[in-house]
Amino acid sequence: MWYKSDDNLYFECCGKYYTEKSKRWKYIDVLPEKSMIINDLYMPNKCNITNSVYIVLTNECNLNCLYCYAYSNRKKDITDESAIKSLLGKLLMRVAYEKQKVFKVYFCGGGEPTIRIQSMINISNFVKKCCDLLGIDLHLYLITNAQWDNDEVTEWIANNIERTAVSLDGIGHYNNIQRCRSDGIDGYMVADKNISKLLSLNANVSIRSTVTSYNIDGIKGMVDYYSQKGVKLFHFEPSYPSNIRCPLNCSEDRFVNDYLLIKRENAGKLKIRCSLDVIDEQASLIRYCCGFQANKCLAILPDGTTCNCIEMQNSIKHNPIAKECLNCVVMPRCRGGCERKMLKAENGNGFSNPSQFLCRITKNLYYRQAKPSEIIKSLIVSSEEKVL
Repeated sequence: MWYKSDDNLYFECCGKYYTEKSKRWKYIDVLPEKSMIINDLYMPNKCNITNSVYIVLTNECNLNCLYCYAYSNRKKDITDESAIKSLLGKLLMRVAYEKQKVFKVYFCGGGEPTIRIQSMINISNFVKKCCDLLGIDLHLYLITNAQWDNDEVTEWIANNIERTAVSLDGIGHYNNIQRCRSDGIDGYMVADKNISKLLSLNANVSIRSTVTSYNIDGIKGMVDYYSQKGVKLFHFEPSYPSNIRCPLNCSEDRFVNDYLLIKRENAGKLKIRCSLDVIDEQASLIRYCCGFQANKCLAILPDGTTCNCIEMQNSIKHNPIAKECLNCVVMPRCRGGCERKMLKAENGNGFSNPSQFLCRITKNLYYRQAKPSEIIKSLIVSSEEKVL
């Protein structure tokens, strides 16, 4: 909902209010007095709300992953299609108002989106009709554990989803030891069957893996196996020390060595990425390490409410970059790191010092991949930002 007071515009999101100052959204606790409600479809030109939407269809899941960030939120819920469609319609009106030509929808979790496959189909059809009417190019993406057992689901995904990212942590027991199914079925065999079927239908499939002390020995074999099947993109995320459910982190040196080895062996053939590479590709998100922090993405939850952090499933207030980061050569790229992880660190999960685990991996990767000229340039940019 939009409000206006003294020629200033305020946008309400999740019960909080944002006003634009110096081309950036600033959070305020309460609205000024005598604020008036204006049309909730009104979209000012400089508004920073996005044309990239992440839809959490459910928090339910058919896996019981060791490291799951959403484990404590696991519950039965109802997907409110009408509320989600209503919000998507308003966002598309804003996209059309700004004469943007692209709208991106990511189905993800939370939980496992294919558990709500009919809702996914209904929402996709609705967005397609809206985009066709408004002349907007629609791109649909899916992040899934590939645990469905219906070939019709496979065919719909292959025909409608532009890229399907499958969460898979290795071959056989490497995957099942940390991504086990709650019903005892061999989850790897199910995922492998569905990945193979998708690839046979010429679907664009990528693989995302959380790397821990349990599965790091199997990462290279997984890349070799699935690259031969036709997968061209692999994304690796090292698990960090935490007390969520059990300590899972592998050695940061081991992760960096194995990651760079896989990247070198597949140079020019595959896309091998981790968080630092993704940050490099999002250089337009100046001063932020992810699209959510930059207000370039919006997450929609099962009940139709919104938030700006899909993993925390709430709206976090942006914190200043830590003092320890200001003189760091990597800071112009990592932007101080993920605020969600730092918030968890502040709550006692074991890495509150920015120089620890994930920070060390980021620096290690940067120094071993960057050219000397890039390092010098980063030092200059870092010093300029410190002055500002």
